[in-house]
Amino acid sequence: MVALTQTINHFFGSGVVIPGYGILLNDEMDDFEKLPGTANSIEPGKKPLSSMSPSMVLENGRPFITLGSPGALRIITALTQIIVNIVDHRMNVQQAITAPRIHCQGGEIAVESRVPADVRDALSAKGHEVTVKGAMDLFFGGAQAVFVDLETGTLHGAADPRRDGAAVGY
Repeated sequence: MVALTQTINHFFGSGVVIPGYGILLNDEMDDFEKLPGTANSIEPGKKPLSSMSPSMVLENGRPFITLGSPGALRIITALTQIIVNIVDHRMNVQQAITAPRIHCQGGEIAVESRVPADVRDALSAKGHEVTVKGAMDLFFGGAQAVFVDLETGTLHGAADPRRDGAAVGY
């Protein structure tokens, strides 16, 4: 199994294409802190902080889930929710990816509109600023995953309906 994230950062990366080759250059320099003196400041030889998190989950030393997603800082929360859905809630891999998502950053909690209203109201009642996004909002990433049934060796692929992708096998 392989978990891989390939990125150009923002949509269309830097917007610069190598003439004659059609290769779009990334804009990962954007991930650095612009001000000097921080751990993530631009310096020679440094790599910027990244939220890319291609992940693999093992059971008794054997991989049984591999997954990844685009989505910047929302990658980590998306992948965590998918893993929890599979491991703790016993969802199949497609159900786990399709399930409603939430993301909290900087005090605001963003939720898909499919998160039940009573849950959103309870969060608001506790003083959280809740922002409701679309039902299947690409804000929450676009995960792709492979799950292996360790008893049968059967592979199950899943693609996130929030973005382009498809599960295929051969």
